Amino acid sequence: DFPVEKGDGYQITSIIGRGGPVEIAAPVLAVEVGVDAGRRYSQPLPEGYAANIVVIAGSGQIVGEAAAPRDFFVVTNTGDLPELEIQSEDGDALRLMLVIVPLDPGYPLRA
Repeated sequence: DFPVEKGDGYQITSIIGRGGPVEIAAPVLAVEVGVDAGRRYSQPLPEGYAANIVVIAGSGQIVGEAAAPRDFFVVTNTGDLPELEIQSEDGDALRLMLVIVPLDPGYPLRA
């Protein structure tokens, strides 16, 4: 089962981290985020981490950039972006997949 957190205008389904059923060695967060129409959700983004985001449905803005289905974003925090701001459009809920990974996981990565 995937744990679901419901807040004021949003719903988070955890896959990796945040009590999700999948565990891996690196400190990774993978969640599905639903933001109700006309609402906002903020997700902390630690320094030295990157957020990979794909929009599943709806429209809105991700860190001030227009977002629509199938759009893909990579947002990196090098010390100047403590939170991801996700805003849905009025009248259109936003659904996305969010994966936050460390820029340096502490071990070599292979393609």
